[in-house]
Amino acid sequence: MAKITISQLRTVDTASIQELTNAEINATKGGLVPLPVEFLGVTLESIQKYVSEELPKSLGLVV
Repeated sequence: MAKITISQLRTVDTASIQELTNAEINATKGGLVPLPVEFLGVTLESIQKYVSEELPKSLGLVV
């Protein structure tokens, strides 16, 4: 798992968050049991919206 310091959070952008997310996904390939997204009650669009809009807002990265 990637470690992020508080000072890095001040300069991180959505591309960096996506890069870290992709790295985490690649690191765990083959180690997770696939579940249908519908089983979790989420859609791909809602996940993308969260990562690109809501997560940066909650981290205070969007003015």
